[in-house]
Amino acid sequence: QDVITMSFLGVGLIFFNPWFTFILLFSTIPSFIGEYYFNSKTYALARSQMARRRELDYISYVGASDQTATEVRVFDLSAFFMNRYRSIFSKLYKDKSSLAKRRTFWGVGLTMLGTIGYYIAFIFIIKQVVAGLLTIGSLTFLLGSIRQLGSSLQSVIKRFSTVSQGARYLTDFFDFFTLKYRMKVPGNPRHFPQPIQQGFTFANDGFRYINTTRNR
Repeated sequence: QDVITMSFLGVGLIFFNPWFTFILLFSTIPSFIGEYYFNSKTYALARSQMARRRELDYISYVGASDQTATEVRVFDLSAFFMNRYRSIFSKLYKDKSSLAKRRTFWGVGLTMLGTIGYYIAFIFIIKQVVAGLLTIGSLTFLLGSIRQLGSSLQSVIKRFSTVSQGARYLTDFFDFFTLKYRMKVPGNPRHFPQPIQQGFTFANDGFRYINTTRNR
């Protein structure tokens, strides 16, 4: 609907003066690019902070759960957990705050650029009216068309920003279903006993943490 509206308004503005359409596009496209760029940065930051946010959740659970209260008190771990939580939270907050400040700074600058573009178009139209080159009816049409076209462009940008940001996380959702099992299936597995008569015996089993060589 917005595309159809913008198409008709754009054709009308081109009929009067092609520069009006160019000014509106020039004033809006930078905001479009800025939203796309910072959506990418926000997603990348959230993904890089995932492990630390999980650790925060773990510390919150251990520090506040009645199931772990005895161990925390016996081993005097409250100060350790609080310091660790504060350290991780400060780092996460600092990174998010830095990105938010950059996004606000560029957002204000790009918005001002768009506002300047609109004022340039309005001043040009007023000069045309004062010079007698445009009628009052044409003035009304141009002002209304510019305002409506600008509003439609901003609406499209906001919707695109919302959809693109959600689509990035939706990509993670589909990537999850494409994960492959890393467990090796034996070429000649034993059949499951029917019925079970002697139970199961586990021998020489263990595990190993990632990036370590020590078996546990």
